[in-house]
This record gives sequence, structure tokens and C-alpha cells, in this order.
Amino acid sequence: MTMNLVFTVGAYSGSTLSVLGQNPLLKNPRELTIVGGTGVFRFARGYIQLRTYAFNKTTRNAIVNLGSETLTHLRLSLHEVFDESNATILYAAHGNATNLVFGTVSLLDNALRPEAGSKVISRAQALAAITSQIKTALTKAMNFVFTDGKLNRSVLTKLGRNDLGLKVREMPIVGRTGAFRFAWGYVRTSTVFISQTNKTAVAAYNLHVLHY
Repeated sequence: MTMNLVFTVGAYSGSTLSVLGQNPLLKNPRELTIVGGTGVFRFARGYIQLRTYAFNKTTRNAIVNLGSETLTHLRLSLHEVFDESNATILYAAHGNATNLVFGTVSLLDNALRPEAGSKVISRAQALAAITSQIKTALTKAMNFVFTDGKLNRSVLTKLGRNDLGLKVREMPIVGRTGAFRFAWGYVRTSTVFISQTNKTAVAAYNLHVLHY
């Protein structure tokens, strides 16, 4: 089967996606390859999943769903421990928890929960470095590795600038696997508290993800 998806309205108007592959109508779902595109989809590659909802063997008429985007909003609470005996953050170069200087490099593996005190549903695994000589601003790559429920084994990856001097920071989502294949979106985060006495910190993460 060869098919062109021709967009006629909205931001994608005038753009096309070209699909090529075998399409067994009675199999649900089936997968075809996106082999090209025009307009905003130049150099595009990917896949499309089809599902038949109704098929008349006499008339050969069928109703097929090509899928649609879903906006998912995830609210997560990140819990970090910087007590050396049970730390979830490791300072690999320069600096420490109380002395974040230019060139400080850290590795993190923090628990993520829907809210404080609830079950861990994901891990925030990250590589971060202070890359500003003026501000306490990180260049940070973080994987949200989901470990529970329908998102188990799915991953979202964010990469961007995290200026700790700002109350709310925003970074793009640049990678995804599992239930979030081809997803895109952004993350907003803010520090809830830091306790030097208990050697713990809590941050709020809001993930806004468009996916199929």
C-alpha cells in the first residue's frame, strides 16, 4: 500500500507524509513505514499504526483509525538525598552540595513520586554540569525512567539549561521510548525545599507531553 497523508488545515497545511508498506486489513493493529514528507515534514521518518474498526467483506468498505495525538500532563515529586551515607547524587568533579562552582559535574538517580510520601513510580537519572561562570546554571540531561503501571519501561528524556536561581525553570523533552515514541513536549520544574539539616531536597516536576 502507498498512501499520502495530505494536510489541509492548521499548522501542517500544505505538508504531506508518504506511507509505504503491507496493509493486511483484518490485522489489528498493523504498522507501515513513513518513507518521506514535504513541508514541515521534510526529512521525516517514522511509522504509522492503523486499526480497522469496521470492514464489510461484500462492499469492501472499511473504517480505519490513523491515530491521534494525546496530551499527557504528569505531576511528579523528585526526592534527592545528599547525605554521603545514602546519597542519590554523586559529585564527579569539583564542588559539592554546598559549593556549586563552575565545572561541577554530578550524577543523579532520584526517586519520583506522584506526591510526597507516595509510591515511587519513576527514577530521575541525570548527568548535570555547572556551565555558567556567572550563575548557578546547569546544563542537564535527565531520563525519566518509569518503573510502574502502564508507563512501565517507558522513558522521557529532557535536555536543557536549568538555572537554579529561577523560581520556575523550563526545559524541552528531546527523547522518548516505549509509550512515548515520537513524543514531544516540555518540563517545568521548581524547588520545593532544601534541608541542609536532613541533607534532602524536593523538587516539583510538571511534564507536558504530546504523544500518539
